[in-house]
Amino acid sequence: MATDLARFAASLRANPSNRSFLDHVSFPMYTVPAEFLLQMKHLKTHEEMLQVGALVEFSTDLGQAMFVSHEWLSNRHPDPNAEQLQILQQALRNIASGSSNICVPVATEIMFGRLQLPRADSVGVDLYIWYDYFCCPQHSSNAASLHRQAAIDSIPTYVSQCYFFVILCPALKHVDQSRTLSQSSWALRGWCRCERVARELAAREDGYIIVIESAVHQTLVWLGNRMLEAPGEGDFTVEQDKVRVGRMMVRMIWDKLLYYLEKGDLHNYRFLSNSQRARFFRGLDVVPIESFIPPSGVQADAFREPDKFLLEWFLHQNGFRGVSERDEKGWSPLCFAALNGDPLTIKSLLRYRADPNDMTAKARIKEQLPRKSSVVAIAAFFRNNEAVEVLLSARASPNALDENFGNSLHFACAADNAVAVQLLISARANPQQKCLPGLNPFQVSCACGSLQSMKEILAQVPELSLRHSLHFALMFSGGGSPEIITELIRARADVNEQFRIRLKEPGWWLLLNLTSIRHRVSPSRLTCLAYHHYGATPLMFSILSGYLQAASALLTAGAHVDSMNFRRKTALDLASQMLVPAWLMRSLDGRDQGPQSSL
Repeated sequence: MATDLARFAASLRANPSNRSFLDHVSFPMYTVPAEFLLQMKHLKTHEEMLQVGALVEFSTDLGQAMFVSHEWLSNRHPDPNAEQLQILQQALRNIASGSSNICVPVATEIMFGRLQLPRADSVGVDLYIWYDYFCCPQHSSNAASLHRQAAIDSIPTYVSQCYFFVILCPALKHVDQSRTLSQSSWALRGWCRCERVARELAAREDGYIIVIESAVHQTLVWLGNRMLEAPGEGDFTVEQDKVRVGRMMVRMIWDKLLYYLEKGDLHNYRFLSNSQRARFFRGLDVVPIESFIPPSGVQADAFREPDKFLLEWFLHQNGFRGVSERDEKGWSPLCFAALNGDPLTIKSLLRYRADPNDMTAKARIKEQLPRKSSVVAIAAFFRNNEAVEVLLSARASPNALDENFGNSLHFACAADNAVAVQLLISARANPQQKCLPGLNPFQVSCACGSLQSMKEILAQVPELSLRHSLHFALMFSGGGSPEIITELIRARADVNEQFRIRLKEPGWWLLLNLTSIRHRVSPSRLTCLAYHHYGATPLMFSILSGYLQAASALLTAGAHVDSMNFRRKTALDLASQMLVPAWLMRSLDGRDQGPQSSL
């Protein structure tokens, strides 16, 4: 017998209508044809571009669109010296000509293998660029201000229309602030997070998210635990902008939930519905979307039987008939309740005999949740710490292993959940447990760039070895930030340690040595790192993995530039081979100490 949720989803499919908030824009989606952008010498305002006839109102029959997300390089102008513009132009030329290739990040290839990459000709003709400064009104008049706000409110629609989402984050110095911009600094900005979420929630399954760090360094993005970086917890120049972002989040989530229901995809509907608080609404004064269907299936009295009422309400809203049922992807009601994080709902499920050691029967690859993820691990990963306490008090095991041999402490460290790290270690979670290909929870913190959990686990378990911690941080996308490198150096990690995997570490030994063999036949960023890994220093890893901002921190800490790996290559040799930006070549040569330009 179908549940009310399944019947509601079927009715939406049978009677499709225009329900989307995002189908209509408050301000036209102006774009610039790529051929025009490539000729620009400096950025012009929206009004100036309109005057010279350079703007085109985009529609999908014109070709493909590219949304450019970036930080401003000064307080009053996005790019006063046209440095970002030049890098974007040259990167597009290089991709189109084949002079540079978009790479798959090392972490992505380890977990998912080779992914399909965009064709070179897809960034050539019939490409239209959306860039805030010349696509949104910039004048200070009342009319321009109203139009600018309308354009900002339409950003989710603009993003949903774009096949390419580009994170433009070359290492350039901010004109008015003493800092260098990077992908890490981009990810801290609240509006950049909002744009990233708009891409994540877009009602499309195609396209690419590309990181452009220099004219010759472009990679597909590895979001990793970026999905936990809620827009409301990002940095805003104007705090009041959070109100507008909150409204945008509600509209986007409403649309995506309806999209899943109309497709009959109840598992993804449940996942988004229960994860919205943790992933999107933290830091915002917004109430999550509770329900699309009336509580007709709830019989219990909320005052006389509150536990039973909560149980029936949760099962009804998620389309389950019983506590022990699983959906088509192998997730039980308690798995979704751990994702949701409401401790009262979890208590009601446990009172009606839900298993506190329940786990998922199938993986969610996109979110890096493997098969057999325990409910306490799910709660720890999504930073639902009250739920972690409830489950542990119900005797949930913190050492239950997923299919990759990770325990709940691995999940807490991946999510940078220092509170859960403390709770789980107090419950005797094993800090020495290794998940594939051979990472203990502390090393997962390094790999994911989880600064707070890294500090917490070192404080709780001071005897943990720092061996290869810098290498693991630099091998994966999350750990390449200067803050992580600085903290590891402060903890006395060896900045000149050479990477040597032993036979008694079979996961890493097999991965790196077998991948190394593939390098001569089918090279990639991972095969290149594997080919050069033995005897490589952290500085070499930063170059091979493409996390170049970390190189400055390593050089400042005394990293040797003349050390050789097993292949008798120095950091300078590898930098030349990898075509690193000129500022890093100067630093390795001892002629400079920081980024000036990424060209």
